Amino acid sequence: MENSIYLHPEWRQRGISSLLLCELINRAKALGHRTIIVGVSSEQTGSIKIHENFGFVKVGHLKGVGFKFSRWLDVVYLQLELKP
Repeated sequence: MENSIYLHPEWRQRGISSLLLCELINRAKALGHRTIIVGVSSEQTGSIKIHENFGFVKVGHLKGVGFKFSRWLDVVYLQLELKP
């Protein structure tokens, strides 16, 4: 499965992303999913760090494949293998 968590800027830095990611991981395990992947702009270091804190590992870096805010961005892929 793939995850995405978006928060309004006013709600960042309050631990909400970590709470949501923890719940998402727990539900994925309960549903029997094998792995979770996430694609993140390489500039989103906070998002990458949160995922790494939960055990996600970098499995790929694609250069210039995401177009956002009128410019091309690199996308980093991270993966969490779920244990049964």
